[in-house]
Amino acid sequence: MKQELQPREGRYYFRGDRQIWIIVFLLMLISVVEVYSTTFSLAYRRAGGDTFGVISWHVAFLALGVGMMFLFQMIPIGRIAKFAMPMLVVSFFVLLFTLLFAPERNTANRWVELFGKSVQPSEFVKIPLILYLAYILAKKQKELKNFSFVVVNLFVVVAVICGVIVTQDFSTALLLAFVSFVVMWLGRVPRRYLISVSFLSVFVLSALLWVAPKFSDSLPARVITWRNRIERFVSNNEDNAQDARDKTWQSQCAKTAIANGLLWGKGPGNGIEMLTLPESYADFIFAALVEEGGLIGAIVVMALYLWLMLRIYVIMQASHRPYNLYLCAGFGLLISIQAFIHICISVGLMPVTGQTLPLVSKGGSSIVATCIALGIIQNVVRQQKKELYEGEKQDAV
Repeated sequence: MKQELQPREGRYYFRGDRQIWIIVFLLMLISVVEVYSTTFSLAYRRAGGDTFGVISWHVAFLALGVGMMFLFQMIPIGRIAKFAMPMLVVSFFVLLFTLLFAPERNTANRWVELFGKSVQPSEFVKIPLILYLAYILAKKQKELKNFSFVVVNLFVVVAVICGVIVTQDFSTALLLAFVSFVVMWLGRVPRRYLISVSFLSVFVLSALLWVAPKFSDSLPARVITWRNRIERFVSNNEDNAQDARDKTWQSQCAKTAIANGLLWGKGPGNGIEMLTLPESYADFIFAALVEEGGLIGAIVVMALYLWLMLRIYVIMQASHRPYNLYLCAGFGLLISIQAFIHICISVGLMPVTGQTLPLVSKGGSSIVATCIALGIIQNVVRQQKKELYEGEKQDAV
């Protein structure tokens, strides 16, 4: 029996689903090429033209992400589950601190400084929230019929976390709320509870975006920004297209970049629109990628995300424990929907938001958080395959 617990040769570090490891490394390889290609203007603005310094930090964050993915692949899921609530509480207070005391950038307080680098706490709160929801849904199944239990332990927790995030990052809060809703739906929370809270959420959101600004001039600037972006997106598809183009030039630059790509693209470093497209290395990196890689490059990237979604779905199908199923569903949806939103924004199918392309866009917080989520998914696979480290026992969560 002890021999079965010995690490397999060549599989000590990269256990779990091999195909997911391949997808991660391919996306990171694409990321290195595209970030290096699109950050030379950033390097001249912030680093005195030191492009190597900018890409070095990006590679360092990718390496850190791989390290975190390996670490969370190793930690038994049962131990991770025990720390879900404490991590969620800490994350909430960090979010609150960021909202109240962090310096403002682009009318938003999203970042805190840590060792001279900007960290976005809203990226990391996704991890403990999904862990917490999965644990409650798996361990408290009988209590889910009690409306007060569901409200206090599920709805209020999600509402508080998303409520703090929404004041500065509307799209992330909406994404997290939607994924939480789907996980609770899979977790057999009574449908009438979920439908009721959905209608209430839509009503509150509508009042916040369109009704409240008509009666109050003291609302946060971000509320007005969200409404304006939605209105501009809608007007861009109506007769007043010229006025909309003047106000949404980011989206127009992204569309031009995609149109310039044609079939094979202009090649790495030869893109033109990235010179004028803000955040071409982050919020619009897919547009820059298509301009340089063409339709072929776009298909390759989208195929990698579809491949990742398929692998996570296969893992979910093989999960016999509800906790593992909810974890994979939550983290898989977060990654895939974020990628879908980023691509839709780049091609003009959605209003402009600040969603990055997972594992491709520049941004240390997003990279590390995504890798932690994938590491937990790999942990589930490792438990399924009984690829246990020496002395480790099979999890019973």
